[in-house]
Amino acid sequence: MKYIYMILLFVGLNLSAKEAKTNLFTIDLPESFKVETNKRSRLLASSDKGLSHPPFLSIEFGKEFPINDVKKRVNSVLKQNKLSLQDIDCGKNCKAYYSEQEIRIDGNMITRFHYLASNGQLGFIISFTDNQGIKHGSEFVKSIAIQLLSTNN
Repeated sequence: MKYIYMILLFVGLNLSAKEAKTNLFTIDLPESFKVETNKRSRLLASSDKGLSHPPFLSIEFGKEFPINDVKKRVNSVLKQNKLSLQDIDCGKNCKAYYSEQEIRIDGNMITRFHYLASNGQLGFIISFTDNQGIKHGSEFVKSIAIQLLSTNN
C-alpha cells in the first residue's frame, strides 16, 4: 500500500511539472511558473502573477563557470546582512555553497536562497525568492540543484 501512495505522489508531481530546457540541461519546474531562457547562460522563472509576486527563480549557468568570481560577488551582497555562502557537500569533484535568509517586508515574510555549485561539467548559481517559508524554499532550491548536478548533457 505504501508503494501505491508513493507512485501516486510521483505521478501527481510529474503531471504538475513543466520542463525547462536549455542547451546544457533540462529541469522540471512547477507548472505555475512562467519560464524564460536564452538557453545558453540564463533561465528565469516567475509566478504566473508576474515579476512583482514571489516566487522568483534565476539560474545563471555555463560549462566555463567562474565559480570563485560568482562566490565573491554573492558574498559581497550577503555581507550587508551579515551572511555569507556556506560550504556544502555535493559529491566528488564538486564544489557547492548555500545561503538562506528570511526578511520581513511590509509585514510579509520573504525568504531568499542562493545555491552555487560547479562539478566540472556544469557550473551554476540558483537565486530564489519565495514567501512560503524557509523549509519549502530550501527543499525547492536543493531539488533544482540536484537536477542540475545530475545532468548529463
